[in-house]
Amino acid sequence: MPLGTEQFVARFGAEELLALTDPTERANVKTEVFDAAAQDAFAEVSSILSNVMTLEADALPDIVVAILADLTRHRLYIDAAPQAVASRTMQARALLTKLAAGSGSGAIQTQQTNPVDVRISTQGTGFTKGIWT
Repeated sequence: MPLGTEQFVARFGAEELLALTDPTERANVKTEVFDAAAQDAFAEVSSILSNVMTLEADALPDIVVAILADLTRHRLYIDAAPQAVASRTMQARALLTKLAAGSGSGAIQTQQTNPVDVRISTQGTGFTKGIWT
């Protein structure tokens, strides 16, 4: 599964997941409703990123998971989504477009840090060439 309910709950809360998947009774999370929205969102993301990378549903970069969460959330609204959700969806799609164009490709790759010049002074520490003095 490209996005699990646990990941969704971590971002938006259990109450929202329950309200969106079982809006009338609000008794149980309907995983089939959630899974359908998550699959649709994954299909959208993978079709847009197909020229940049192959997405494995089991091992997605964090940035793709974040985009999936926002798109899934929007798809779970039966009618019009609130402005805050619609805004996050637009931002997610804009980022998705940048990733597809290669301008955000660094965000897809594993985070790399630039080499850091670390200089350690042993002056006045009592430590010289691996021997305590």
